[in-house]
Amino acid sequence: MINFINLPTNGTPIPNGYAELDWINFYRMSTNVLLTPMKAAQLSGAVLPSTTFAYNNGGASTTFTSANMFNFTSAWLSTDGANPTTTTLVGETTTTTQPSSSVPLLRFPAVYLAQQQHLAPLVDPRNGAPSDEYSRYVMASQQIWQVLPVCLNMYDSHPNSNQAENMTKFYTNYSIKAGGAYQWYHPTYVTDLMANLCSPVGFGDPVSDADLIKTEVAAMPAPTSNVANNGQLKQLSGKPLSGDQCTKLRAFSSYHDQEATAAITCAQNGIPPASCAASIALKPSIQASLAAWVASAGTEAQRQLFDLIWDGDVSPNLPLDEFINQKSAMMQDHMRWEMSFNCATGTPPDVKGIQLAASSHGLRHLCMALDPKFSTTFPVYFRHYRSVYYYDRETCAELANK
Repeated sequence: MINFINLPTNGTPIPNGYAELDWINFYRMSTNVLLTPMKAAQLSGAVLPSTTFAYNNGGASTTFTSANMFNFTSAWLSTDGANPTTTTLVGETTTTTQPSSSVPLLRFPAVYLAQQQHLAPLVDPRNGAPSDEYSRYVMASQQIWQVLPVCLNMYDSHPNSNQAENMTKFYTNYSIKAGGAYQWYHPTYVTDLMANLCSPVGFGDPVSDADLIKTEVAAMPAPTSNVANNGQLKQLSGKPLSGDQCTKLRAFSSYHDQEATAAITCAQNGIPPASCAASIALKPSIQASLAAWVASAGTEAQRQLFDLIWDGDVSPNLPLDEFINQKSAMMQDHMRWEMSFNCATGTPPDVKGIQLAASSHGLRHLCMALDPKFSTTFPVYFRHYRSVYYYDRETCAELANK
């Protein structure tokens, strides 16, 4: 097996003769550089790439060959998604061309997101390119919908409710108000707020991870503009989705609704989400169809718009009636999100409608993962946006009853 682990120095060419092959334009890279620390705690269900890999430098074509006979059994291949490529295998008697596999969803390990701003990624972990607005948006999304409840649940008493509420406020500037997005605005507030909430309970403590990348804010990619309307989503074409994109959207939505219906049925019969076999069995299909939907985006702007739906864990302490209410309302959020892409009418997507529905969907996932004591004994408030500027300030239990 060829894994490139025993080669030195990231960003250097794979030398001819390595593994008895000749290499053209393959370079070495380690995910310890891209997603440090890979060895640390990770989000539940996250699938992370192998430790070391080779990439095509500059996005140009690559080749490996041998004058001698060898067996090619399998390979782990990925593309950046925005620029699909093909893989051509030329053998002694056959030539086979296959489309490259879709890129996995862009996701970060949870502990990586709990650090201070100087640990923010400088590169896109999918392809090693400088991080753009989409990769920073994904970071902000994971922080609020998935990592925030993890940190809050570690508190035995009242956390800083104002900081938690501000997480929803600043995330909103990445998503709902992202017609111009926060492209010009470094995500300092979101990252630092997360670190402030996580550090008192010892989650993602930088002291315990000596190999973390130390990158100051000044080294982050410079804002492309100080004008909010120059954000990435302003690059959307304003055209309807393609037929293939609508097909993938419907496939993902179908699996989402099947899982939600199964989970609600279980809960109505006294079966908690962690024991609902019918719901659990559908989760791989949800992730695969979501990845296929996001990969169908033709540009990074479109990818940022497509990748707004998040999942999460469910607190074992959450009352089943509250779970049913949140899950039922989440299905309505998801339906509004799907309809806002306007596949039924063949018109351009309603960007604001998509963002608002997805934000409500994400907040309900956060709430299902949060211990219910943060609605009662130690109330924590969040912003549930009903329009771009209007929101309700409420606890998770209050949200579930709407």
